[in-house]
Amino acid sequence: MRPFNQQFTLRGIIVGLIGCIIVTASSVYMALKLGALPWPIFFVVLFALFSLRLIARMGRKTNINEANVSATMMSAGAMVAGGLAFTIPAIYILQPNADLPLTTVMLCAICGVALGCVGTALFRQHFIVKSKLPYPIGTGAAQTLKAANAGGRSAILLFASALIAGLVAVARDLFVALPQMLLSWVRIPGVSFGIICSPMALAMGFLIGPLAALVWVLGGLIGDFGIVVGGTQIGLWGLEDASGIKMSLGIGVMIGCGVGLIVKTLLGVRKTGLPAQKPAPVPESFTESAPGGTTESAPAVSVSRAPTVAPIAAPAEDTIGTLAAPAENTAAADIVAGVKSIATIETAPAEDTIGTPGAPFRILRTRWALVVAVAVLLTLGLTGTISPPAAILLVALVWLAMVMSAQCTGQAGLNPMEVFGIIVLLVIALFAQVGGVEALLVAAITTVACGFVGDMTNDFKAGHILNTNPKAQWLAECIGGFIGAAIGALVLAALVAAYGPEAFGPDKPFVAAQATAVAAMIGSIPSLPAFLIGLAAGLVLYVLKAPVITLGLGIYLPFSLSLTVAVGALVYLIVRWISPRWSAGEEPTVIASGLLAGESITGVIMALMAVSAGLGSL
Repeated sequence: MRPFNQQFTLRGIIVGLIGCIIVTASSVYMALKLGALPWPIFFVVLFALFSLRLIARMGRKTNINEANVSATMMSAGAMVAGGLAFTIPAIYILQPNADLPLTTVMLCAICGVALGCVGTALFRQHFIVKSKLPYPIGTGAAQTLKAANAGGRSAILLFASALIAGLVAVARDLFVALPQMLLSWVRIPGVSFGIICSPMALAMGFLIGPLAALVWVLGGLIGDFGIVVGGTQIGLWGLEDASGIKMSLGIGVMIGCGVGLIVKTLLGVRKTGLPAQKPAPVPESFTESAPGGTTESAPAVSVSRAPTVAPIAAPAEDTIGTLAAPAENTAAADIVAGVKSIATIETAPAEDTIGTPGAPFRILRTRWALVVAVAVLLTLGLTGTISPPAAILLVALVWLAMVMSAQCTGQAGLNPMEVFGIIVLLVIALFAQVGGVEALLVAAITTVACGFVGDMTNDFKAGHILNTNPKAQWLAECIGGFIGAAIGALVLAALVAAYGPEAFGPDKPFVAAQATAVAAMIGSIPSLPAFLIGLAAGLVLYVLKAPVITLGLGIYLPFSLSLTVAVGALVYLIVRWISPRWSAGEEPTVIASGLLAGESITGVIMALMAVSAGLGSL
């Protein structure tokens, strides 16, 4: 293994920080705009590798581990941003005039990151080394990085597609040279019909694949044409009631699927309903720049075409034979062992490719769990953010939530972090008096911590495959996490300032699907029977392996978004039919990632411009 100082480098940190700011800002926008958040790991490993290669032309050559550590820093802020975007807007949905200081939002994000940092350090040995969970997203990212290391064509495609998406967003939103929606002339009462002029939404459909998109559209047909159009036409309810039933049913299915995922994990079910994508062929060997100008060759590797979306993405089966999940049914035991590992990781022997064979690689001593827990309690208590009883329960329960997050991410490639936030919120509400805003801050801290753990364990899995130093990765993730906490809070505040606190919710500029679901657990659900039906249906169907991950999103979100995602999946089918060999490679995924990043980054820049213009006019 390369020395630490060849993996954790100054230039890698600089590239990582730049990437972290970009990815975090775009992730806030993307999560609010689409109601979903792609795993950033595929984008960042390519961005880090290509950036470091460019810098390396002026000095010492880079290596795949340096790129992996830099990418780890980049991705850290994305799920922190997701944790904020999935919860904080719920406050504005319930109380548009709420006085929510930026410092409070930032403090909650920092507390979540602090808990996540300790959790990932202590859980790594169990989940990555001992349990050998497949972590399909982390595995796929490692193989993508290996394959991309063989050539630089992907860099051109990545930045070109991002530029095109950015130009489309500018033409559409700034110069109004493009329509917001195609087919908008079709008028259906209560239904948003059309195809959104959004490269980001099309790329989303391309990445999640035909089956997930089909289920998404099916949900839209059930919600908009079944409940809204059909129900009102036969006189079962009025148009306003139909919208409430549609929203309640969709939220119920979304939460039911999240609970079903947890149930399946506890029962030890390894496979989920959506099929894996086929691995892409890559060259028979790859050449990696090593210190001193030498090269290293490795056998052929498979590029995972696993969808990169969380929490709605379909998991991919582990295509790397030596990394497959163990044959025994150990999921329930893993949950318990993960918690116990906090106290036993320092002495429990386990094989690892890092350090002395047969000895565990220790990142932190377990006493730090107590130190950070006390620090979080004191911070929340002294600032008055959360009452002491609720804070104590939060710090205790968040460990269980983080273990479930690491387990779900490892086995299924999914991380329903807002569901974990809702669960902790509801449990605390049973034992402590919490107000509406306070309860949502509890959910925000939990969701940030769980998102951070899911991202970090994916990164650890990729690092384990690439033989990257875990401590270098962990330090990079911690830096990126705290930077992401600040950037995520700032971007969210900028969006609120630019678009107003009433911009969140169905048929609003930002659909904020997860935040609406969280708000529904605090405020009033428009139709409790529809919510309970959806909850039961989502749970049962998911446990029975039905591919219903995107069904609730389709029911809940505007039909125009569902249709646009379906068009993106149709493009995927056409491309695969016209050029099956090209579509099986990494380039289509690179292009889609660039489209996602380009529009979302441009959207954040335009929002910041709007805020600056508003401040300048004061």
